[in-house]
Amino acid sequence: MKMRNLWVVLSAITFSLSGQVQAWPGAARGEALVTLKKPLDTKHLEKLLERSRAWLVPFRGPAGVLRLHSHDGDTNGLLKRLSQDKDVLQASANAICRAASVENGDLYPYQWNLQAIGVEKAWELVGDGSGVVVGVLDTGVSYLDTDDEAYRVPPGLAGTDFVAPMDFVDGDREPLDENGHGTLVTSIIARDSRYSDSGAGISPGVSIMPVRVLDKDAVGTEADIVQGIIYAVEHGAQVINLSLTFDPGYTPSLALVKAVRQALDNGVVIVGAAGNDWGGPVLYPAALRGVIAVGAARLDSTGIVRAEYSASDARLDILAPGGDLDRDENNDGMADGIIGESFPPGMPGKPAPWMLSGTSASAAHVSASAALLLSAGAEPKSITARLDASASDLGEPGFDLETGNGLLNIGQAAQDMVSGKNIEIPGKRYVKIRVKTRRLHGEQGLFVRAGITVVNSRGRPVPGEKIFGRFIGKLYENVSCTTNYRGKCVIERTLPWDDQQDKPGRDQITAPDVVIGLVVDKTAKAAGLGTSPQGLVSFFNRLLLSWFQRIGFFFGLDIEPSLSSFNAYNSFGSFKAGGDGLGTSPVGFVFNISLSGFPTFNPYIDGAIGAGARDASVGTSPVQK
Repeated sequence: MKMRNLWVVLSAITFSLSGQVQAWPGAARGEALVTLKKPLDTKHLEKLLERSRAWLVPFRGPAGVLRLHSHDGDTNGLLKRLSQDKDVLQASANAICRAASVENGDLYPYQWNLQAIGVEKAWELVGDGSGVVVGVLDTGVSYLDTDDEAYRVPPGLAGTDFVAPMDFVDGDREPLDENGHGTLVTSIIARDSRYSDSGAGISPGVSIMPVRVLDKDAVGTEADIVQGIIYAVEHGAQVINLSLTFDPGYTPSLALVKAVRQALDNGVVIVGAAGNDWGGPVLYPAALRGVIAVGAARLDSTGIVRAEYSASDARLDILAPGGDLDRDENNDGMADGIIGESFPPGMPGKPAPWMLSGTSASAAHVSASAALLLSAGAEPKSITARLDASASDLGEPGFDLETGNGLLNIGQAAQDMVSGKNIEIPGKRYVKIRVKTRRLHGEQGLFVRAGITVVNSRGRPVPGEKIFGRFIGKLYENVSCTTNYRGKCVIERTLPWDDQQDKPGRDQITAPDVVIGLVVDKTAKAAGLGTSPQGLVSFFNRLLLSWFQRIGFFFGLDIEPSLSSFNAYNSFGSFKAGGDGLGTSPVGFVFNISLSGFPTFNPYIDGAIGAGARDASVGTSPVQK
């Protein structure tokens, strides 16, 4: 994402978090987030700390979640000890994160983004968002004039009601922005054109809860994000804006998953930036179940199109204006960014009109739009469905992988609401996936068949459900199918051998990894089987080893199966997951079968079940979004 003071470019901001199994380079040294199997009394907690050789860091997170710091500062050693502890359900490195961005008179006429989403119509029908509290978890907000004028409130936010401010970076209650990103995001949501010549925000009547989780360099930790979410929920936020993304490959801790689940269970709408990964997967936290994943749209000479930098895949919910500071497609003499108010880097006392581009801006549009609907009485659980149903198609009719459900149209959503239009809120979906492969004769290659079954919460087939898939490898192809009257459909392909490398022959065949991403329910996201104790992983490893070794012995094959993780969203084979199961960790099965004389087949499941479930995948990457 980009951020620019009409003519000056701000530094880029990109979120990065660490993984779940070991300490990534982006993890806070020596720190871990720990989810317990059950609450511990003081005596047993002290024993846990003694066994893990760590101390307790003050932390306000979900029940049963701790933040520990190793005595020796060795994150990997701490995680290893915790993974073997009888009281620990899951432990992950406390990941480092950064805010998400790519790279003036009355500026309202230059706000093409407001016209694109029909905001004036929404104002006429449902008002300005008054009575709704939006929590902005970011670099803080320049919400307070200080005596030394080091911080000044931007003009457009002078009339904004700021409530329950909190700073988890400095540990105080003055989350003053030292970077500029959070202030600019807030101005897109809430600034009032009556006080500013920089144009209008989308919901100028809302109250803003500034929660600082990122420092002056827009860097923070996963622990602070978890605390920020819990704090926002406990202090009355109705919408939480997360204009931040985590690096591809990041796996959320159970702490973050539980925090999001707690927010959703309390009726909070959570909006996340899909990421600026140039067509790559939608990133966390937008990838989490229940979070509205927002991609970016930009101006084009023909109208509005998807921005090339925007992440895209089956977990994408909707697009909203993100802009592009390198274009002036409408020839108005100004770059096609999203106009707001912020300040030059390191100079929060000098607010001015600024521009932003990227999915950070897109998420702010959707958070503000959600606030408009909530202020008019919409049920929180209906917000995603209302925004999806009213979106304007930019790609194929209905849902598609690049544009989701289309471009945000808050004007149409408001019209549908006041007219009493019935909006269907999708129920739970349960998905079974069965994947079969077989070696073909001669030069044909490898045949892959994925059978998908979709049923509702009563176990009845769901016909007409569109499944999106993708083969990744030597055959890279998007595929899809629609369930029949029995709730079933099949995706199958033949992957040819590479004549230069793969020769049909018992000892030499090494076909490419087979990856199929499967997506269910255009309006849904994942809930699932969740995180299981490490002992269950060991059990399945022993079971698989025994099973496959017997098969190998019979056929004269050397087989080494490995189930390296049992943190799954969905089902494999006869497994079926629904609701939250044992948890909601998005890691998935990593199921590697190596057969000499046969192609390598590495299915990975990151499935989709539950209220708002929309993805199930088979592949080899720990994050398929």
